[in-house]
Amino acid sequence: MCAGMPGWVSPSKTVTASPAANALPAARAVCSLSNGRTCSKRKNRTKSDQMRKYVIVGSGAAGISAVETIRAKDPEGSIHVISEDPFFYYSRPGLAYLLSGEIHQKMLYPKQDEEYRQLKLRITHSRAVALNPPEHIITLQNGERIPYDRLLIATGAGAFRPPLPGIDLEGVVKLDSLEDAQKILKFARRGKQAVVVGGGITSLELVEGLSRRGLKVSYIMRDDRYWKNVLDETESQIIEHRLEED
Repeated sequence: MCAGMPGWVSPSKTVTASPAANALPAARAVCSLSNGRTCSKRKNRTKSDQMRKYVIVGSGAAGISAVETIRAKDPEGSIHVISEDPFFYYSRPGLAYLLSGEIHQKMLYPKQDEEYRQLKLRITHSRAVALNPPEHIITLQNGERIPYDRLLIATGAGAFRPPLPGIDLEGVVKLDSLEDAQKILKFARRGKQAVVVGGGITSLELVEGLSRRGLKVSYIMRDDRYWKNVLDETESQIIEHRLEED
């Protein structure tokens, strides 16, 4: 089990947190005979046959918010969350505070185990690799084929990895997830210098976090000033001077 993960979630298998479905009363079906008479037969229909199947790809804030909304509207529906992140749901904005040493990893988790149990989720840690809309089937990297009635793709955006020579070398890390943050911390403990590439809030927070850990940080951005499409020149200069002072 990975450190900091909610205790009932295992990264190596599918977890079902919903109670067993009880059978509903049998339904009547009518058929016609060749002599014009009718006959009736009974077909057992279970509660699971009647439940709407919701599948959500992604375990970030959007995905979990969707889970809560669906459960509030449909207490009996089946909710299946697909996430390739072994740590499931945590505060991604909080990663910057983890890197700066202001918080511990366990503080990234906004929900307790009991809250997940109440939501009655099924969680599978795998990557979605194929989608068949006509058949309402999504296929996972582990080979599992999952049927759905309603599908939400809530994977969010990821950091851009420029196609540069050496981009895949050890020590070159993006910051999208808790796993990425752990790698950065590992390198920061044994390193003295760091280079941060990017022009947004996340890169600025990363610069601050690494500086607080005693590293000498070089900050590279594409534009001639910080956050050019949002801040005016004076505001950009204030941030630049603050970085130089730190």
